[in-house]
Amino acid sequence: MISVRYAVIGVGSVGSMIAYYLNRSGIEPYLVFRDRSRIRSIEVFDKRRSSGHRVRGVPTVLDSEDWINDSDIVVLAVKSYSIGSLLMHLDKLGRDTIIIATQNGFGAFETLRDRYGDRVLSIVVNHGAYPLNDHKYMVVGGSKSYIGPVSSKPDRFIQAVVRDLRDLELAPVESIEPYRWVKAIVNSAINPLTMIAGVRNRSILSEDLKQIVKLVVGELIDLAERVGIDLPVDPYRETLRIAEATGDNYSSMLIDRLKCREIEIDYLNGYFIRVAERLNMDLKANRVLYNLAKYIHYSDCFAREKDEST
Repeated sequence: MISVRYAVIGVGSVGSMIAYYLNRSGIEPYLVFRDRSRIRSIEVFDKRRSSGHRVRGVPTVLDSEDWINDSDIVVLAVKSYSIGSLLMHLDKLGRDTIIIATQNGFGAFETLRDRYGDRVLSIVVNHGAYPLNDHKYMVVGGSKSYIGPVSSKPDRFIQAVVRDLRDLELAPVESIEPYRWVKAIVNSAINPLTMIAGVRNRSILSEDLKQIVKLVVGELIDLAERVGIDLPVDPYRETLRIAEATGDNYSSMLIDRLKCREIEIDYLNGYFIRVAERLNMDLKANRVLYNLAKYIHYSDCFAREKDEST
């Protein structure tokens, strides 16, 4: 099987986990930071193995030509809303370089696919990681993840990724869409609810929040059926399973709220609401969550910025 050179863009929770898993396969990828002021050493604590690990790799920055000229596979581990700022750099990649999107929800993968064609793959990551501080991350493991779509051009690279990221338990699939839908539905329930309430993921299992989850997920199951998506698992049960498996975690949306960073709700509930509108469907529960999350996030951060300026 071929040997490939990796670059990981975005060394946060997901990027650090992927770099760590590559290290476990004996691979030291390029670790691509936005600029030199953000370069830092990264440590990962693996909860399943009760062990710490300093991530090994070649630190570099977006403007450098090293990772562009030397990478066979580029893994994008940034937030969905950051994809647009990467395009000018990705345009410089060779025509045989494979680009892998790891983003939640919808929008980022579609932008990349439209621009770079079938050399763009998606990984639906079903392993969890969260920050302990700005350079330490906890990896908690998870269940089977998925990579696709499988096509003739990137097949040999998919085999290499499955081998090199074996700890991610990757399964290649011809159609990645049903798995992206399940992941997005789960995140459309857990992320905004925990962000609004300011609680850990396990709180989703309380009877009060479970009723809201059932409404939110039920609307999205109906939408999936309407657009012809055959969901591989029951998203409601999957949401409860993920909430229990990641019970100690704070969702990425809650962390983004606490740090006054942009939240990805437009790529989750917001996307589903827009699809439903084109079909004359009204996702009432999702719209309530969407509006509440937007209001709480921006009013919270506005108040914080106001306090800091006085």
